Amino acid sequence: MKFNLSASYGAMRRAVTPAIIACSLAAMCGCSSDKGPRAKEESINDIQKREGVPVRVAGAAKSSLSVFEIAGGTAEGYFQTTLTSGMPGTITAVNVKIGDYVRTDSSLMRIDPNTPQNYTIAKQQYDNAAKSRERIKSLAAEGAVSQQIIDDVDVGYNAALEGLNIVRKNQFVMAPFGGTVVNIFQTVNSAVYPGTELVTIADIKKIKITFTVSDLAVNKYARGQKVWAFVDGDSIEGRIDRVPLAGDRGTHTFDIDALFDNSDHRIKPGMYLKLRVVVEEKNDVITLPIEAIIIEGDRQSAFVVNNGLAKKIPVTVGARSGDLYEVTDGITEGEQVVVSGASLLADGLKVKVVR
Repeated sequence: MKFNLSASYGAMRRAVTPAIIACSLAAMCGCSSDKGPRAKEESINDIQKREGVPVRVAGAAKSSLSVFEIAGGTAEGYFQTTLTSGMPGTITAVNVKIGDYVRTDSSLMRIDPNTPQNYTIAKQQYDNAAKSRERIKSLAAEGAVSQQIIDDVDVGYNAALEGLNIVRKNQFVMAPFGGTVVNIFQTVNSAVYPGTELVTIADIKKIKITFTVSDLAVNKYARGQKVWAFVDGDSIEGRIDRVPLAGDRGTHTFDIDALFDNSDHRIKPGMYLKLRVVVEEKNDVITLPIEAIIIEGDRQSAFVVNNGLAKKIPVTVGARSGDLYEVTDGITEGEQVVVSGASLLADGLKVKVVR
């Protein structure tokens, strides 16, 4: 028996197509033999009306609050000076290198002066004056000289001693105090003149950072206040060491000194560091995150949760420290204050506290 495949396929097409169309129409019309009409989807507003607006709350509690000001300044040794040349001449020796610790009156460099008024001549003048003084003292003990002569010789001796010290310090560049060599500006054979910078020494076991504040802010600062300097992402605690009683008449600004221990030499002279100064510390005050405070013009408010409902109440804020506000009025200790989600609330709305 032979089959006509083309005819059979056409017959099948004619039989199946109406069935498919019928099923498609049934689906489009939402008809089903075993399911009812689809339930209406709830909106977010519907869910919030039923369950409440999701919020996070925090119990108002008393704590300490540190009020701080931000400043910045350049670090230098607690004792620091840059020595300059006191005479024209040529550097003939550099006796130190950067990082060396030197004692008081150590010779840092030697200068060969261009003028004949050098150390050798000053030393001879001093030696002669000292000998004359000793002879006069001997004669004075026998009553052989007048007081006028004794006084004149003493004046000459003191002048020679002062001259020797000046030349000695200038020619041998003497350290005025013990400290660390932090910079050297000249090398051997450098020509120098009065005022030429030679070397900087500093006591870097302690570091001083000077920062400038306006006349409107200076009364916030006092000696002994805590201050932090930020170095390489870390903080080093120090203290305010000096607050001047007079400022610059032209700029009306005041230079304040902060002092830091630097035994590990982490702070280096010349660094510019950001500072945070604690200008006031308050104890037993109610504080709230800044997100909890709603600011509308010159009015502040917050939402508290009472019996599952939001209540908007006016508040008064005081000092701010970082992300915290001091609340001086409106909130009592123990109240549940909305700290997240307040922007979605209105007075009397149902809320759902979430963590």
